[in-house]
Amino acid sequence: QEHFRALIMQADVVVSTEPAAGGVAVRFALNPSHSVRRIEFTGSLGLDDDRLRRAITDRFGLTPSAARTADVIKVLESLYRDAGFPQAQISAKTAVTHEPDETTLVIHVESGLRIVLRAVKIDGNAPGSLADARTRLGFAAGQPYDRPHIIARLAEYVRELRGRGYYEAVADHSLGH
Repeated sequence: QEHFRALIMQADVVVSTEPAAGGVAVRFALNPSHSVRRIEFTGSLGLDDDRLRRAITDRFGLTPSAARTADVIKVLESLYRDAGFPQAQISAKTAVTHEPDETTLVIHVESGLRIVLRAVKIDGNAPGSLADARTRLGFAAGQPYDRPHIIARLAEYVRELRGRGYYEAVADHSLGH
């Protein structure tokens, strides 16, 4: 049992069943799962290499399993959408070497065009003028869309307003067409 548990930790397990005389035959196919030692990015990234690495290591640690390559791609696709690249194309392959034993995850990105802010519209009730609110937020036409940055700036602005006694302050954003 201990040997089987160790095998599962080191492999991608595919389970299949088929009818057999007197019951069901269960087959466990163990495919070696190599830890990734290096990650390389190729193509037209559109984003900083460090930001891509941070997204991967935050989710999977320093050495993601090669068996999790599809999950790594999903994390990066989400990152690219949030950063304003809705058409980013991401693929990956592993390169295994045996002297020394090492697996490199090679991620190819074609970021596509980035959404830029065409106009910034602020409406509602803000202390002072709406133009002051726009200035404080720092959003302007022509800037690249970056959802996490926008959410962080809006949250900071709301905290500032609440600190000044505007306890019901809220802020949100939307993409117009």
